[in-house]
Amino acid sequence: MAEQTPNKYNDRQGPAVYGAAYHGPHRRSTDLPEKPGLHEKGSVRLQTINAIIIALASVTSLVLLALIQRKQAFIERVLDADSAELAILRQMMQRQQILTGILLLIVVVEIISVVGLILLPVEEYIVHIHENKMLPLRGSYELRYLAKAYNAMFEENQLRNEELRYKVEHDALTGLYNRGAYEKLLEEHGQQGDIALLWIDVDKFKGINDTYGHDVGDKILQKVAHQLAGGFRVSDYACRTGGDEFAVIMTDVVPEQQQVVLSRIEAVQAGLRDVSDDLPAVTLSIGVAFSKQRREGELLFKMADKALYRVKEAGRNGCAFFNDEDRDRETE
Repeated sequence: MAEQTPNKYNDRQGPAVYGAAYHGPHRRSTDLPEKPGLHEKGSVRLQTINAIIIALASVTSLVLLALIQRKQAFIERVLDADSAELAILRQMMQRQQILTGILLLIVVVEIISVVGLILLPVEEYIVHIHENKMLPLRGSYELRYLAKAYNAMFEENQLRNEELRYKVEHDALTGLYNRGAYEKLLEEHGQQGDIALLWIDVDKFKGINDTYGHDVGDKILQKVAHQLAGGFRVSDYACRTGGDEFAVIMTDVVPEQQQVVLSRIEAVQAGLRDVSDDLPAVTLSIGVAFSKQRREGELLFKMADKALYRVKEAGRNGCAFFNDEDRDRETE
């Protein structure tokens, strides 16, 4: 099996011992309105303020220009067209018009700056926050600084969530999925169909603990976990369901692929017989059930457990598939 790049918190790209990633429902750490357009009563949005400023500035400038022109027309009617005072007043009016135009230009530039450096970046930030993404570094220096601070906290929060989710879903000793994650995975994939459930016991594990001690027993469990995760595909899920019990959920398999399942099981058994690591050899008893008919997880487990019971009755160290004999026992 090809070697995989270690990645502690992304199982689909991580070491085989962790299996495939579980994508289940999770709550977000932020409590945001469902739609960015909604805001609390009494609050005012920046774009509303901006629209008001534009309207007021435009109206004020137009009114000033109109008043200047009316004043100039009135004075021209009152004064003699050739008077020196009229020429001086005309120059003063022209200067007022120029100053008013400059003022209007300054207001327009200021509004464009506010829109480009504050309003648009803030609107973009709102969208990214609702999509649970990092913020782009755009806008004014202050907004860029806030975005960097937010992104640093966002990354730290993501890492902590990944660490917490990993601890919640994985067995501390073996790194495999734990019982809770197994139940969710089985329920999810069992309803979709085309899976196989392998229910596994480590043979005579109590004797190993009694003979070699619990430290060796723990190493045996870790070895079993490593062999199970490494012996199956990245799309399969290796789990430790408790004690010396394990399970593997194989996805996209049908009953006609029993030989494929057997070949992978044999590879695992061969790895456990290898004593080059100075650990005692162990064997596994395995019951297998298929879910082509989209059986629920609990029923699939009972089927695999029936097959496992036959293996134990036959002396352990083997594999059995749920068949008609097991079905007859169910009806007895």
